[in-house]
Amino acid sequence: VLVGLSTGWKPFAGKMPAELHAHEVPLSMRIGPVTLGLGCLVLAFFCGPIGHALVEPAASSIAGEHVHVHLHLWAGFNKYLVISFITLGLGLVCYLARSLFLKTAARLGVLARIGPEAVYQLIYASVLKFAGWQTRALQTGILRDYIRVTVLTAVALVGAAFYRAGGFQQWENLSPISLRIALVAVLMILAALATVHSKSRLQSILAMGVVGYSMAMLFTFFGAPDLAMTQLVIETLTVILMALAFYHLPAFRHSSSVRSRLLDGTIAIGVGVAVTLLVLAALHVQTPTPVSDYYLDHSYDMAHGRNVVNVILVDFRALDTLGEITVLAIAALGAFALLKLRSGKEEGAP
Repeated sequence: VLVGLSTGWKPFAGKMPAELHAHEVPLSMRIGPVTLGLGCLVLAFFCGPIGHALVEPAASSIAGEHVHVHLHLWAGFNKYLVISFITLGLGLVCYLARSLFLKTAARLGVLARIGPEAVYQLIYASVLKFAGWQTRALQTGILRDYIRVTVLTAVALVGAAFYRAGGFQQWENLSPISLRIALVAVLMILAALATVHSKSRLQSILAMGVVGYSMAMLFTFFGAPDLAMTQLVIETLTVILMALAFYHLPAFRHSSSVRSRLLDGTIAIGVGVAVTLLVLAALHVQTPTPVSDYYLDHSYDMAHGRNVVNVILVDFRALDTLGEITVLAIAALGAFALLKLRSGKEEGAP
């Protein structure tokens, strides 16, 4: 009440005349406040229907059960009305005696140094210092640091989940690894090591391509020829694009320190272990009804096809397949543009 009277009444009821001439506002600027004021007055007489239509559904959704709301404009003389009158009266007294309060507060200025205001200022300054330190520590402007924080957080969450679950408990249920899969896995590991340790961009690109082609071989071993063909095309385009793009970059050099590379290697190993554990755990999750049964049962009836894999690609997941085709087409256009640009420069050279 005191604040309302000080801001809403005092500026318009002062004794000092205004030195400037106040211009009357046009009617268009009065429509908004007049509409709000009249709306409050009119809607007050319809508080019952409003409570039934708006307040009651909102209260019921929050409580989780039906809540009956009864709003009325006049409830008679009761304790709530008396408390409201007391509040208004105390606020009016405080407004009339505000000069006395201001003089008393001026005498207590010493509390600004040792009182609640000083504590608030100390907390506020501490929050600003902590925010500055946090900004300098987390927002370094280096993309590698952001990736480190992101992947370390993911690894920590996965590790905490496995720790609470007692680790992976299904080691004895894993199927044995065949010789050909083991050889391909070893080849992928060697190619990955060659990628990060090579001093030539071309060698690193070729080694990375070996990793991708080995992944395509694994897809073939596990009966996914469509994924294998997609992987082969993507890997070929990736190798071509990177080889053509890196040709125009400066000389290859190791700019990071040994400590930084060891940290990156440790993080990479942690991510690999976390993803492997997640995949193994997902393989042993028992679902009530496998998704594959749905496709087997409805492949012919809904899509009129007996090849379930083809039906999934061109019917059930048609938009996903269209997205893959779009990605391949864009990558092919990029490779063609780079090749065309390179051949044009060679033809125009003296």
